[in-house]
Amino acid sequence: MPVNLLDLFSAAVDAHGGKVALVEATGREVTFNELAKRAEACAAHWASQGLKKGDQVLVAMPVSANLYASLAACWSLGVTAILPEPSMGLAGLRHAISATECKGLVAYGGYQWIKVLLPQLWLKPLFKPVLSSRDSAPKVTTSVDQVALISFTSGSTGSPKSIARSHAFLAAQYKAIAPLLASDREEIDLVAFPVFVLINLAAGRTSVLPNWNVKKLEALAPESLEQWITAQGITRALLPPSVCEKLAQTSALPQLTTVFTGGGPVFLDLAERLQKIHKPLRVVAVYGSTEAEPISHIDYSNVTKADKLAMRNGGGLLAGHPMPEVQLRIVDDEILVAGEHVNQGYLDSSQDIETKLRDGKTVYHRTGDAG
Repeated sequence: MPVNLLDLFSAAVDAHGGKVALVEATGREVTFNELAKRAEACAAHWASQGLKKGDQVLVAMPVSANLYASLAACWSLGVTAILPEPSMGLAGLRHAISATECKGLVAYGGYQWIKVLLPQLWLKPLFKPVLSSRDSAPKVTTSVDQVALISFTSGSTGSPKSIARSHAFLAAQYKAIAPLLASDREEIDLVAFPVFVLINLAAGRTSVLPNWNVKKLEALAPESLEQWITAQGITRALLPPSVCEKLAQTSALPQLTTVFTGGGPVFLDLAERLQKIHKPLRVVAVYGSTEAEPISHIDYSNVTKADKLAMRNGGGLLAGHPMPEVQLRIVDDEILVAGEHVNQGYLDSSQDIETKLRDGKTVYHRTGDAG
């Protein structure tokens, strides 16, 4: 039976309670014990407000300890968290509400104004994260097949698609990603991908959150990125190529051993610039999509001269070896993938027609990428 991510987090709390789990953008450190207590308080308080197993709630807040405590609280209550596509702003929020059975809003700070701005939320309750509660959270048994998260594609290729991720799906994703991030030494990871923070929390590893505005990346100075990495003692960075471009403009950072990058094309030139500045830096490109993350990865230290020449001469980007958990096909020059952590269908099944291919009981996702 698949393992529940929440169970893995609980085991990490038991094993690493006093260890720093998250470093927030302000530099504030939150231990595994503190994060667990915050999640328990939220679950107890929200249950007293009427939140119950089977409900779906819209979660809108910055990437912070409150976000991960809120997700853990939802899952402990058997509640599904709806995560709108942040790049779409209010339009993404409206779409998330219309595509789901939203019962309320989980938010704090300025994000509480969403309830005022969207008439669809006027009559629905607001659930605010809390640090403590006099109430006790109910004991809820959750099936691994229950939906833990509903997220959305960016809508860059059409109408945003809603993806339901069960607890089993998240556990399968953990199984696929965890070996990639495994290390025989203590690591402090700068993590710009929220899903990888979940993996680190389940693995008992420290994650440092970005201290820049991800929506205004042009305002991020390389010097600021360098200072954040140095101040937090970061040993590995998990960053999109756009932030890696900033990293390539920093001074040498000898404590930085590895960069994992993906979420967009990773060009050879960028990898080589990073390796040249931050010797000896290991650059790993992870290929995947919203529906299938990860699909494959490549360590650029293993790229041969022939491979580099092929990429420079228009042979495409080397994506590396598929993850062991992935079944991969090339059909009419398109990459198709299947696996337990690959989305098999959208909430709106009519959107499956162009992107899903069924072969018996196996459902392949059409990535749309040439291979």
